[in-house]
Amino acid sequence: MTDFDPLRIKRAWTEAVLTRITCSCFEVDAHNLVPCWLASPKQEHAAYTFRPKLNRALVSFIEDYPRMRAHPHSWREPQEPIAWQGIEASLQVDQTVPVVQWLEPGATAAYRVLQAFLTAKLAAYPAARNDPNRNGTSNLSPYLHFGQLAAQRVAREVQKCEAPAESKAAFLEEVIVRRELC
Repeated sequence: MTDFDPLRIKRAWTEAVLTRITCSCFEVDAHNLVPCWLASPKQEHAAYTFRPKLNRALVSFIEDYPRMRAHPHSWREPQEPIAWQGIEASLQVDQTVPVVQWLEPGATAAYRVLQAFLTAKLAAYPAARNDPNRNGTSNLSPYLHFGQLAAQRVAREVQKCEAPAESKAAFLEEVIVRRELC
């Protein structure tokens, strides 16, 4: 299984793998709310042409996630502890770059940032998002980029929260239309 990516280099990587395997391979679009190939049949260059197509398709794709169920069978194999220190030591990275301090990683932290945005910032989002003197952005980008929070989850939570319709619309424009256009 692979995740869809429109970039030529990543498409080439996928094609190279497909020529070397004999098993089935399925492509999904886990990055976007609406799969890219369903949002528009052509390459879009402007939000004003893409928005109506995306909004028509969006109705079918924004729905609540089903509840997770426990797997009926337990894992019986012994689990070896992960040697994180050895893995970190094997990485070829610049060790002089300090650890990011302002961002707590993980899905739980992502959900906390989302809830803080919904309760404290969303109402003022249209006026505050582009003002560098105000703390008006959502701070969700790293969590969305690295898959610790799904754009679909964000959209559903925004739709359900108590905030002015104008604020919801402005933020959903950014997290859905602008993000997917990119």
